[in-house]
Amino acid sequence: MACSTNGSPTAMARSNLKKLPNGRYTGTAADVVGTAQGQSAGNAFQWSYTLNLPVDGKTYEVQFDDWMYLMDEHVMLNKAVMSKFGVRLGDVTLSFYKP
Repeated sequence: MACSTNGSPTAMARSNLKKLPNGRYTGTAADVVGTAQGQSAGNAFQWSYTLNLPVDGKTYEVQFDDWMYLMDEHVMLNKAVMSKFGVRLGDVTLSFYKP
């Protein structure tokens, strides 16, 4: 999951996750609307979800298409696309390193 509104990357990883058959997952988090849908294949994991995004005292529901790629045992790359009404609002690319 992309950075959540609480500033913590992959906040869903610490929330309610449910593993389903065939590499599928569902998850919830405080700032996610409803249930996120996830799937894994090889070194890739993809989340689709709607996030409550606070901006200047208002909250907007935006959609995320979030892809994570485990490059090796130390590095994960994360690319998320944010959209609203099907219009691409922006991309976020992160890298994580675990010593």
